[in-house]
Amino acid sequence: MNREGRTVNVKDWGRLGAKRVVLYEDRGELRFTDGFHDMRMTQARMEAFVPGGDAVLADVYRRVRGTRSWHPVVKELKKLLDERGGKAV
Repeated sequence: MNREGRTVNVKDWGRLGAKRVVLYEDRGELRFTDGFHDMRMTQARMEAFVPGGDAVLADVYRRVRGTRSWHPVVKELKKLLDERGGKAV
């Protein structure tokens, strides 16, 4: 699978239960990642989602960059953190 050319669109970030997650659109499908796992966003999960928190954005970025640096969401999260003046380290 060619992952280099794939792009995603980060939609939102926040909490889903106890997990810190980032919502993104990939190939027309709404998904979320906690840095380790990617899952489809369902209606039930959408109702449980609580948006907000730049700390969530930085936390998920650190996790996904460390475990799956090939993931297309890494570049998008770095751009968002740079725009917001957050640390992308």
